[in-house]
Amino acid sequence: MKEIEEAEGRLGFKFPPLLRHFYEFIGHGNYVGKLANEKHGALLSNEILHPRDVVEIYEGGGVYPSPFKFQRAQLPFFQMMEDKYLTVRPKSAEPESIYFRFGDILIEANIDLFMRRLLDDPEFVDSVITTEWARRDRAAAKAKKNTKKKAKKKAKKK
Repeated sequence: MKEIEEAEGRLGFKFPPLLRHFYEFIGHGNYVGKLANEKHGALLSNEILHPRDVVEIYEGGGVYPSPFKFQRAQLPFFQMMEDKYLTVRPKSAEPESIYFRFGDILIEANIDLFMRRLLDDPEFVDSVITTEWARRDRAAAKAKKNTKKKAKKKAKKK
């Protein structure tokens, strides 16, 4: 409890309620299922970060290297792999929602649902991200195709 309060003091705000509850009753650490461990080996950490480390990363330092800065509204709390983090937005209208590092891919509505899914499938986050990127690629390709069609129609009219 003391570590959570110290981290919140450094941050200047509280962790989202369910994440705080998770820290109070379960703590932090790794979960890697057998299949995921065989597939990814040491690369997959699936780690709920210690509150102290959350602050360090949020402030731009710490023992977890990150090649990018987090937006001030995003709080990294889960490390998938070396440079893949999940974040929450404590000051938003939906502070419990969990996002992929840049905050634009919703992974799950809260840590309770997230942990249930993680226990069932340690690789589900990768599936969510891959599916979303594929959807975006299809949408971009469709938009590009529509732009070309419009340009052809415009050229024919001239």
